[in-house]
Amino acid sequence: MRGVRGMRVRAFSSTFDRAGGDYYDVLPLGDDRWGIAIGDVSGKGLEAGRYTAMTKYVVRSFALEYDSPAETVSHANAALLAQLEEVRFVTLFYCVVDVKAKTLTYCCAGHLPGLVYSPVSDETIELGVGGGVVGAADLSYTEETVALREGDIVTLYTDGVVEARRDHEEYGSERLKAAIRSNARKSLKNIARVIAGDVRLFAENVLRDDLTMVLLRLSEVSDIAATGETSDNTS
Repeated sequence: MRGVRGMRVRAFSSTFDRAGGDYYDVLPLGDDRWGIAIGDVSGKGLEAGRYTAMTKYVVRSFALEYDSPAETVSHANAALLAQLEEVRFVTLFYCVVDVKAKTLTYCCAGHLPGLVYSPVSDETIELGVGGGVVGAADLSYTEETVALREGDIVTLYTDGVVEARRDHEEYGSERLKAAIRSNARKSLKNIARVIAGDVRLFAENVLRDDLTMVLLRLSEVSDIAATGETSDNTS
């Protein structure tokens, strides 16, 4: 993908199965606006992988048609409700970043809240407005817009990050926030690597779910890239 002036993006994904249930997408919407999605389809294996691909392209098609994240998610929900099996659903976080306006408008549909860490205030806010999971029921969705400053770090992630376990303890959102905060001066690529390594260390390298993260930061330098790993079936 080509970069856009004013924003850096890094995506990290490590699948537990060959066909994982996690997905992310970064798509240009024009006028220095970018759509960013991250989701997690319930279940595992090839069937989950098939629905993951379906979800990605359904969300992408509506994102290119509607400016509003809530509208995008609402239409995606209706489309997937007609396609997914009864036992399937998708947690989804979809946002639109306006680089010129320095805003992020998002809809969090049953997904884990996005995080915005500000080095200036040394505070982290959670982005949890939206609605229920996608593809399970006829629901309505809302959205929220937050202002971004250069240097703010936005982190989107799936449950494989915070639900990694050691004995009966989870890695949790507070450890994730601490990892972002303590490494905020590093590149997004290195922040993602540190978090992934910290999760693996905490779980004693026994991971039972996909790990997926998308990090972004407004910057004068453009950079959009993705990193991935092969399946991780350590047990």
